[in-house]
Amino acid sequence: MTQDTADVLVIGAGVAGLCAAQTLSSRGVKVVILEVRDRIGGRIFTCHVPSLPVPIELGAEFIHGWPREIWDVVEASALTVVEVTDSHWQSIDGALKESGFWPRWEIFVKQMREAGAPDRPFREFIEEKYGAENQQEIKRLALDYVEGFNAASAGRISVAALVAMEDAASAVSGGAAFRVLN
Repeated sequence: MTQDTADVLVIGAGVAGLCAAQTLSSRGVKVVILEVRDRIGGRIFTCHVPSLPVPIELGAEFIHGWPREIWDVVEASALTVVEVTDSHWQSIDGALKESGFWPRWEIFVKQMREAGAPDRPFREFIEEKYGAENQQEIKRLALDYVEGFNAASAGRISVAALVAMEDAASAVSGGAAFRVLN
């Protein structure tokens, strides 16, 4: 049995791991990528169904904004990308309805920005601001959004972290959304 050596081990064959390995190997570093799954891609998991015109994303689906790190890969790989229209829907009591959440989220962000120090978990913030009985629906939507989009417990993710993420998204026009078709 031959034993290979590497200068660097990259743990995980998600986007970050693959990009790190590509960058290092392009500089002459011998890289080995270790991945526990039986596939590469990390959170990206694309299913191509022959009867559908576009793939189905079971993981990461959108490119948010214009971050150079992602668009450099898109362009170098000659990927086909389309902009997604800004239409948001949600299921309320089993019925699909257009969502009015996004203007409300902007209010949350403004309130979080104004809250300042000391930092605290988002759940504490939202309970204090929207604990009244008649505000339970908007509170639930905010908690669902934070926990779903950020994949973080509302009791652990901080208000300051959410504000910093909003600022970072704004810096790359994160409100624009795109899908990779291929």
